[in-house]
Amino acid sequence: MLRLSKKTEYALIALKEIALNSGKQVTTAREISDIHRIPRDLLAKILQVLARNGFIRSMQGAHGGYVLNKPIDEITLQALLEILEGPVGMVDCLIPGKEICVREETCSIRHQLLQINQRVLKILQDVTLRDFLYNEMSVAAL
Repeated sequence: MLRLSKKTEYALIALKEIALNSGKQVTTAREISDIHRIPRDLLAKILQVLARNGFIRSMQGAHGGYVLNKPIDEITLQALLEILEGPVGMVDCLIPGKEICVREETCSIRHQLLQINQRVLKILQDVTLRDFLYNEMSVAAL
């Protein structure tokens, strides 16, 4: 089953909250944690990963917190998944750098899975933080 992990779900919630406050004020981990009932320790780790990968920037000091470090159109669901979960692929043989499957030469489903995987990656690349802020995404549109 294709599912977002809690880590990715919390990252999206945090990014949306930070984006909604951008330009006005910084957003603290405590605020996000309290508003959305996300475990603070886990959220802090997620925010560190997001900051380390350039999605957000940490502002130090008494009135510190987080601000976006990239435009909302440049924060894709695929990029977020890759930094939090690793390479995206439906099966191991479709993930770059994974060992070659022993059935690669005789596999009767690899071509079809490759096509599906490419479609899924395209959707993940096309979905940006903007979609979570302003658009009601339609399943029919996908």
